[in-house]
Amino acid sequence: MTLDRATLAGLRAALADRPADRLGAVVALVDRLAERGDVDALIAPFRPAMRSGVVACPRPASLGRLFALPFEPLLVHPADWQRGDLTIPRSALRPMIAIVTERLAAGPLSALAADLKGRLLADPEVVNETGPKLWVAAADILRPFGGTAPLPATAGAIPMVEPLFRSFCAAVADLLRIGRELIALNPALTASDPWQAVRRALDAAAAPTSPALYRRVALIALVRFGHLPGVPLLVRDHARNAGLGDVEEAIGQALDATVATLERAVAQEREALLAAPLGDVRGAVALVERLAALLDDRLQMRNDTRRDAISALGRACEAMLEEVLTKAVGETLVRAALAVIEQGGPVSAFERLETSARAASELAAAAQRLAPRAGWPDAVLRRAAEAFLDLGRHCPPGLPPDRPGKVDLARLVEILAGPERAMPLLA
Repeated sequence: MTLDRATLAGLRAALADRPADRLGAVVALVDRLAERGDVDALIAPFRPAMRSGVVACPRPASLGRLFALPFEPLLVHPADWQRGDLTIPRSALRPMIAIVTERLAAGPLSALAADLKGRLLADPEVVNETGPKLWVAAADILRPFGGTAPLPATAGAIPMVEPLFRSFCAAVADLLRIGRELIALNPALTASDPWQAVRRALDAAAAPTSPALYRRVALIALVRFGHLPGVPLLVRDHARNAGLGDVEEAIGQALDATVATLERAVAQEREALLAAPLGDVRGAVALVERLAALLDDRLQMRNDTRRDAISALGRACEAMLEEVLTKAVGETLVRAALAVIEQGGPVSAFERLETSARAASELAAAAQRLAPRAGWPDAVLRRAAEAFLDLGRHCPPGLPPDRPGKVDLARLVEILAGPERAMPLLA
């Protein structure tokens, strides 16, 4: 199955329009393609958010996908990989998976791939039972090829020089050996305490005293949980106590990936929030909370450029929220309420307006968390509340129950500015 240019353009437009709504369907389509080619680039911008759990996207289980699950945060496009990086180019996966698949077919786990058909990657049984069996077996299979064992013909054409591919085989074998601990770092698959999960994964990586393995595990932990308060410090202290040296490289790569992910997320939330009346804003609030935590930790960072990048991202997010709230509350919500009052109803329309008002209040609180000294969030809500008060003062008394009036406007004022401010309309 392949896609023509028109279909590809349609999918690209769908993701640009409402990515959160349509990503799952596009990912499912890409997963069914025998040869992805350039089509895989459609979902590439969303991979960091999918890995970190910010975007939930159910995916069918397959041997290759389950094989890479423990170390997925390390995978990058071949063009983005540089010698010396802790990451692993995706192009190295195909020959590894081919080798593992061939060897498994001849052993006691020959039915493993068939057992995965019709299952989702996030199924607890797949993650907790099938996964560990695969990871232990795959680690044993790949380890000799990290040395001098002849590469089997099944691997096909290696997309890089052989010594480099062998180094990746050795790295992946080490990672798969502690697959259970790495899976506990995935918030989309487990409910583990983040700090405990990070500590256990680092303990497991420190056991063989392999600095390269330890730094890769540190990078995975930081990509997953580096936005949480204290996690970067925990990683630094653990590395120091384990005698495994400096992990600033891992911390830096993780921060760069996190900042890039949040930059895209801010732009996507802006488009989504401006496209329709405010409703479910949980995604935006979660984004702000994550960014606020990162801002809280930025003073611990040694790199001035990264500190500046995070501060700039915080300002950009604040500007986005101010733009959204000013339009959604100061313009759209007030105009909509005025139109309902002038048309004499229906009263049910105010239920939708109340939903938008509550969403605006949540966004304003999130903005205050991001910028505690900013006065504009309260100012935007107060201006809208004053507009509703003024509108209510001109509503005639004694309206029938099916006509919206002062009581309905008072509910909007109460949501935006508190019950005391709504009292003049109820007196």
